[in-house]
Amino acid sequence: MSDKATVVSIFPMTIDERKPGIYPGHFKINPAKDGDFELLHVSPSVHWVQFYDGRPALKIATPGSEIATSIVNDFVRNIFGYDFENDAYPGIFWVEGHVTKDEIKKSHMTPLRDATERQRRWFEHLVKLADDAFVGSNRQHKVIADVQRYACRNLGLTRDWLIEIPEKQVAPKLCPNCQEKVNAARVVCACGFIFDETKYKAMKFAGA
Repeated sequence: MSDKATVVSIFPMTIDERKPGIYPGHFKINPAKDGDFELLHVSPSVHWVQFYDGRPALKIATPGSEIATSIVNDFVRNIFGYDFENDAYPGIFWVEGHVTKDEIKKSHMTPLRDATERQRRWFEHLVKLADDAFVGSNRQHKVIADVQRYACRNLGLTRDWLIEIPEKQVAPKLCPNCQEKVNAARVVCACGFIFDETKYKAMKFAGA
């Protein structure tokens, strides 16, 4: 395991991962611009093991590579539309050491291209889910997630559900997972948090 690692993301929205019990345990990656990528340098985190027999607490360090693995896996596996069988999910991966963008372009272009292709397949999957959910909901625009609209535009596609129909002015709600404000009618946050389990199951059924 390497003490230091770098997470590379081409995901177009904020990634906000929290790992309770370790310090540092909050990891945030800015949205990647189209055709570009963002980096997060990860160093070892520590946690303390408490004893109740008078011994002092024991400090344990977790290598940066292990933290980076957790950041990538937890984010990907909990994202809306994750499709393991077809290798379709957001473009995020990690490499050993604290590296720069120039070093990524010089020495890590293969995993970067692979991540771009995985994310493209994920976008296609999101559009397919949106198509099915839109029909299954009797053309309800509110069942379409923002990330699905982004995916559709990114792929250069047009859909009836692409333009969001204004609804009643309702105060946005706060996602308890990523702490971002989202439309009160949203079923799934861009971070993957599910607000309405019933509607989400209906969306999954439509995409089955």
